[in-house]
Amino acid sequence: MKRRKTSEKNEIIFHQIRNCTTKLTYAGIHILIDPFLVPKDYYPGLDIAPTPEMKKIRVPMNELPISIDEILKDIEAVIISHTHIDHWDDYAAKYIPKDMPIFVQNPGDKKKKIKSRVHRY
Repeated sequence: MKRRKTSEKNEIIFHQIRNCTTKLTYAGIHILIDPFLVPKDYYPGLDIAPTPEMKKIRVPMNELPISIDEILKDIEAVIISHTHIDHWDDYAAKYIPKDMPIFVQNPGDKKKKIKSRVHRY
């Protein structure tokens, strides 16, 4: 993804990467939302799928369209809406720098998977 120069201070750039994984740029600040960075078919089918056939479908169903390095380029903070595996996964925990601020919405999410990495909730 080429970084575009913003012409206005409050311009918003929204880049959906995969599923709910999004890069948001606002006023020149780059935020990664719900990083789902694992390769295609990394996880087994989801037990909560509505049919037995759907439970067999591994996730994610698609590869990332750009590299993890490109996704993380210029990121200054991470927002995790909730801690399902398609919003915070093994690769996110591995590749997102340990000193990156991570924001979650409540103390329960902080305790679940992210633990001491959460900057604020």
